[in-house]
Amino acid sequence: LKTIVVWVHGFRQTLDKVKSVASHLLARIRECQTQQGTSLVAFLWPCHERGYTRARTEADTEAAFRLAALLKQLSMADPTRRIVIVGHSLGCRLACRALQDYDCGRCHHLLLLAAALDHEALMPQGEFDRLLFPVGCLLETPTILFSRHDDVLRKHLIFGEVLSGSRLSTPLGLSVPSPGTSIDRAQAIDC
Repeated sequence: LKTIVVWVHGFRQTLDKVKSVASHLLARIRECQTQQGTSLVAFLWPCHERGYTRARTEADTEAAFRLAALLKQLSMADPTRRIVIVGHSLGCRLACRALQDYDCGRCHHLLLLAAALDHEALMPQGEFDRLLFPVGCLLETPTILFSRHDDVLRKHLIFGEVLSGSRLSTPLGLSVPSPGTSIDRAQAIDC
């Protein structure tokens, strides 16, 4: 295997939904790949029967620890293997927590889709400012896919964050980091 893509689903995703998305992602990978050897692993974490506050806590603790253990095993099994993490929504928080707070081995790329993180989270002094190389285990600049038109993030995430005691200002999934910050720390694409 040359590349493994690790899919980290978001909040309230059932097993059937995760399997459906993983199947779709694998089909897209196979359509686009120029070389053989890309596989997909779906990382399942228990958030489909929990409220947002409990799921967020799980993403920051046990689920992050388990994802880190998986990433380290994949990294150690074949040090030449390229590891790409794709997180969606609250799965982005989980992936960032695992990469920053635990020993994951070396991971190559992080793709954040509709990230349920503060828009300054990857910037210096942000919540996840230590996950980037050379300090952290991420070897490449992360890619952020955001949409200014995401009503779920705009309406529901901020409410959930307030209830969980967070001071999230603007979700990263809705906008790029503020002007004047070090944008070279991430590649942002408006979808």
